[in-house]
Amino acid sequence: MVRVTYLFGVVLIAIGVGQILLRTRMSRANAAANSAMFNGRFSGPGFQAYSRYMAVVVGAVFIVAGILALIFHCHLHMK
Repeated sequence: MVRVTYLFGVVLIAIGVGQILLRTRMSRANAAANSAMFNGRFSGPGFQAYSRYMAVVVGAVFIVAGILALIFHCHLHMK
């Protein structure tokens, strides 16, 4: 159980960092997909800025959850 929480925390932090680092590439890909699906709507610069902002927010949530899992791992390991 203890090793699983450690691994879970590290994976969450890696996902969060990846989400933040790849935010520009993902926002462009989302804009291209939305342009094809919605006939040019939801693909402008405003949507791309919103997509980049939300990628940072979601990445930060994953990083915080990973840090909390590592803290929980340390707490379990101390007992």
